[in-house]
Amino acid sequence: MYRTGDLARWRAEGTLEFMGRVDHQVKLRGFRIELDEIQCALNECPGVRESVVLARSYAANDERLVAYLVTADPAAPPAIADLRIQLEKKLPRYMIPTAFAFIDSFPLTANGKLDRTALPEPQAADREAAYAAPRDDAERRMVAIWEEVLSMSPIGIDDDFFDLGGHSLMALKLLASVERQFHQPLRLASIIEAPTVRQLTQLLARATSAPPETCVVPIQAEGDELPLFFVSGYGSSLLVFNALSKALGASQPLFVLDPMAFDPVALEHWSFSDMAQRMLDDLRRVQPAGPYRLAGHSMGGVFVYELAQRLHAAGERVEQLVLLDTVGPGFPGRHPWPVRLKLYVKRAATLGPSGMVRYVRWFLTTIFKRSGHDLLENLGTLAETRIGKAQKRSAAIVYDASEAYEPTLYPGSLTLVRSTQDKLKIGEIDDPYMGWRPLVRGEIHRESMDCIHKEMLDADHADVLAALLIKTRLQGL
Repeated sequence: MYRTGDLARWRAEGTLEFMGRVDHQVKLRGFRIELDEIQCALNECPGVRESVVLARSYAANDERLVAYLVTADPAAPPAIADLRIQLEKKLPRYMIPTAFAFIDSFPLTANGKLDRTALPEPQAADREAAYAAPRDDAERRMVAIWEEVLSMSPIGIDDDFFDLGGHSLMALKLLASVERQFHQPLRLASIIEAPTVRQLTQLLARATSAPPETCVVPIQAEGDELPLFFVSGYGSSLLVFNALSKALGASQPLFVLDPMAFDPVALEHWSFSDMAQRMLDDLRRVQPAGPYRLAGHSMGGVFVYELAQRLHAAGERVEQLVLLDTVGPGFPGRHPWPVRLKLYVKRAATLGPSGMVRYVRWFLTTIFKRSGHDLLENLGTLAETRIGKAQKRSAAIVYDASEAYEPTLYPGSLTLVRSTQDKLKIGEIDDPYMGWRPLVRGEIHRESMDCIHKEMLDADHADVLAALLIKTRLQGL
């Protein structure tokens, strides 16, 4: 038995009624958030006397954080932009409030306690210090799309999509609506490159129906450190790299190499070698000479492994090569089905009736997810648009090409980071090197992350991943 932190009461008919939380913890988009932690960070900001943070519902399944502030000087409240900057130094992006409301004092109950239910709905002016109205028809149409997707109004042309509470699913809905309204598809990377109405409208005006000229997506182009080039896994969203970039700091340039950005018609005729060479060409346009830093998650690790091979062959130095849960090409990973089935049955027989139900549910969920439905889930409302169909098609081509990859011996060293929570399920082959040991002449430095495979790039693990990347870089691994 353990305390969950939930508050409930027994009803007369013998049922439990959920009343909320006793510790002000909320769950938004899969992230568990301690509101008190945000309040502590706000209270340390210059000009803030005290604060309260709530999760408010804007629409079905859409809650956002709202901060209420009592300032030290009501006549000169701190700028919202400055508050965001201060919070971003201490908190991950998903914990930054969407709206900031300045009030004279907090409402109290008859017992003198804070009355959270009496806090006012934040006004549009509380979201941003300055409102910039749309200037032409294209911007007005774009604003209308943003207001519908984000369920708020008004939105200015310089308001940041992510500061307004936008997330991956909203970005997919936004791009699907833009395609329908403007008859012009945009890459998912577009919302990273152009996160305001003004910028996205300008990007749309410059866009053509031709595929992008490069697979490089600049998450953070500036910084004093050597650039880090990252390739994500099958079905991953590019938007996850915003949190990693914040965690790595302003001095670290971060670029994502997205093989699915290539023209799907051309991809159908490319081998894995063709894809890797094109990615290498695009990478070297950004950084012509080494040393190089590379990282890849899941399928993406196979690509950075091959990129490192080609850079070594060209006489360049690879300073850092990091694979996150990437299985060595050709490594079986799991026992044959007859052996695995016996292990599953043996395991299930020890669980009892209730445990059996949970086990079967997990088993079926795992099979469903491994059948490729994760990608469809990530594409969301984009699935039936032109960009969605093209991305699904490209993802399948890239995945099949990576599965056919036959590696050669790598002359350098690498770091292998494994997730710990779901990698060694029943029937999995336990190899601490995940099949890479025979393929790497140098050292394989092993690290781990306490999460499941698909969470390794999530925002709530960004600080841990950033720390691993920084540590291995400083250690020369």
